[in-house]
Amino acid sequence: MRGKVISIVVTLPLLLVFGILCMLYVYRVSQAGIESAKRIEAMVEAGETEEALEEARALEAMWEKNEPLLELWVCHADTDEVRKKLLLAVLGLETNNRGITLENVALLQEAFEHLHHRDDITWANVL
Repeated sequence: MRGKVISIVVTLPLLLVFGILCMLYVYRVSQAGIESAKRIEAMVEAGETEEALEEARALEAMWEKNEPLLELWVCHADTDEVRKKLLLAVLGLETNNRGITLENVALLQEAFEHLHHRDDITWANVL
């Protein structure tokens, strides 16, 4: 009995710390994605398509680096949505289609916001 209590007392804080670290990681990645998407949007609005494409390529590289780890605890539909909107934004930049680019950059920002909102510690996520 005493062993079970000790294991619970040790395991519970470790799980809590792990959960908080995961939440902070998702938040950091999503905030970096949102900021990058805002820069892309501003560059497109200013007519700086080449610079926006470079920023989008950098965002793609960041996402490719972080996506496999995020998929361990974030819903795959959410990570897939980020990937889809990022690809469509890049496609819009490559084809010089301002409408497609701006629409998908806005949706990309929203997809990044969903990543951390759905991973935050809330009663719905805990229960």
